[in-house]
Amino acid sequence: MPDEEKKYAEPIKVDLEAYLASLPQPAGPEVVGLGVTDPIYLSQMIYKNEQARRSLSVHHLQRRLKELGLKIEDRDGWFGDGTKKAIFDFQKANGLTETGNPEAEDMELLFKNDPNVTLLP
Repeated sequence: MPDEEKKYAEPIKVDLEAYLASLPQPAGPEVVGLGVTDPIYLSQMIYKNEQARRSLSVHHLQRRLKELGLKIEDRDGWFGDGTKKAIFDFQKANGLTETGNPEAEDMELLFKNDPNVTLLP
């Protein structure tokens, strides 16, 4: 028995920094795709399509509205009345044309300094 106890008496040295560096790094807490950021194409905003209104763009839009302190209940990727109202409130608070539908200017202001998305034309 004494030999077995001695076997574990000295700790095994592990280079913790090297081990942590070898682990995959997450892209970010709100990125859905495989890249560092999720692309949002302003010219292809899916919420403009009445038949298929659920989209990654709307998901990020809802997330960002909530982050900016606007009241928004739905964060499901569907462009519904709650999202439209939150956009209207954002536009009103920032002196933009109040339509409830985000235009390119609104999106650029909404996503300014957001590390999770890249706005593309």
